[in-house]
This record gives sequence, structure tokens and C-alpha cells, in this order.
Amino acid sequence: MKDEDIYKEEQKSILFIISILVITLFLFNLIHEFGHIIGILLLNAKLYNMSVGFTIFGPSLQLKVGYNYTMQIIIIAISGSLFSCLIAIIMSYLSRKKENYSLGLSSLCVIFNEFIYWCLAYVFKFGDAFVLYLYTSFIIVLAIISFLGILLIISFRNFIVLNRLSC
Repeated sequence: MKDEDIYKEEQKSILFIISILVITLFLFNLIHEFGHIIGILLLNAKLYNMSVGFTIFGPSLQLKVGYNYTMQIIIIAISGSLFSCLIAIIMSYLSRKKENYSLGLSSLCVIFNEFIYWCLAYVFKFGDAFVLYLYTSFIIVLAIISFLGILLIISFRNFIVLNRLSC
């Protein structure tokens, strides 16, 4: 193979990885928002208004929910991240079992996205982490960020093992 052919192959693989990441982030933002709806349905909370929009991060969901007690707020706030992380863990398991590099990369990307989202949401005072902070305490937000950090480390380790298997 010529050097030009190798360079073109590398460009194609980089574009492939970037396209997987963009599609994964978009789909998992939808799944994250769907997780909030599942949390509302499981708690039988009153949903007064719902609208879907798009931000720079992808789809977003605006909900007006009638809360009976603080625990409902906590569960609804974390249900989106828990649902998307659960799907990412399943993807990570399947990627290891089937030795699928793209699936492993996607699951790592989703957990990283959730980790960064929770960190930024608290710092810049928006989203789930800010809602949780207003109704509970910083300790709960920190616990969720720590949990996501541990998931991120495990997912990264799985991705490294998968990468070694594919070589």
C-alpha cells in the first residue's frame, strides 16, 4: 500500500468514529429524556405540560410536574441518567461479548457524556444536578458524580480490553 492509501484509510476511520460519537450522543440524549418520562410514569406523578426542544447538546425536555414530596423530585431528576447508563452498561457488556469496537466506544461515550453533564450542570446551574441541589444537598449531587466517575473508569477499562482483543 502507498502512503496516500494509508492516509485515506486513517481519514475514513476517524470520520467513522466521529460519526458514531455524534449519532450516539444524539440518541442517548433522547434516551436520557425518555428516562425522565419513565420515572414520572413509575411514580404516578402528575404531568401538567411537556415540550421537546433542541439545545447544543441535542434534544431536551421541558416538564411541568406536580410533586407530592422531595423523593419524587430526586427520582425524576436522576432517572434520565440512570436509564441511559443502564443502556450503556448493557452495550458495554455486549461489546465485550461480541468483541465489537464501535459498541464499546459508544458506551464509553455515553457514560462520559453523563459524567460531564452532571459536573457542568451543577457548576453552571442548569439541568438535573441543579434541580437536585436545590431540593436536597450537594452531597447527593457529589455521590451521583462519583458513581458516574466509577462507571466511567470501568467502561474505559472495558474499552481498553476490547481494543487489545481487536488488535
